[in-house]
Amino acid sequence: MDKIFDESNFRNSIVWHYSGWNKKNKLGFNSRHDTILVYGRSDNQAFNSYAEPWKDKEEYVKLRKQKIRTDPDGREYVLSDAGGGERVKRYLEDAMKSGGVRR
Repeated sequence: MDKIFDESNFRNSIVWHYSGWNKKNKLGFNSRHDTILVYGRSDNQAFNSYAEPWKDKEEYVKLRKQKIRTDPDGREYVLSDAGGGERVKRYLEDAMKSGGVRR
């Protein structure tokens, strides 16, 4: 694919895992995943992200495995990963607006 689209245009890969029938293998392991390679024409290509609105804060907290905290003003928040081991305060009302991807 790099020869066709140029390796500098590689953006990401998606691996889709699935289960299948268990059978006795004679030559190797069963293939139980597909890989989709994503290439782009330029650095400013369009990308339409996918997210669904959260049903309620209970769903958000359960799926994200986070604890709800309350600040001195009574606003609810969670601690989100900011990268590099840092945590940042993310108010629940803002997190609920952005939606998420279900698994």
